[in-house]
Amino acid sequence: MHTEVKALVIATLLGSGVSAHEQTPAYLKMKYSTVKNVVKFELSIFNQRERVKYYRIALFDKNFVGLPFSTRHRIIKVDYQTRKNFDVYVRKSDLDEAQYICTISKTMKERGSKPFVRSMVCSKIMEETK
Repeated sequence: MHTEVKALVIATLLGSGVSAHEQTPAYLKMKYSTVKNVVKFELSIFNQRERVKYYRIALFDKNFVGLPFSTRHRIIKVDYQTRKNFDVYVRKSDLDEAQYICTISKTMKERGSKPFVRSMVCSKIMEETK
């Protein structure tokens, strides 16, 4: 019974064309910023989801606990089939804890609409850049 249910769920997901957004690079290298004791990471996001236009940027430690960071906009608009570049600034004092920079799709609940999947894509901060 459980195997049949699992197979049905997998077949449904594969058949429905579920896709997430893309974020590059997968492994981040630190760059120096113009601000003292702050480093910069350069990222790019590509939106493959027609129903999603907004993405939240987040910085996490190894346990996915949020850490402080700075960026021009915490929520960015990325239209369908377009790419947007963005920078994330992190204090050098937070680099030992910082592990992942992620983008999380923001779903807007519309009355009477079907629920859909929220996606989160992360890039790992390379140890040798810390």
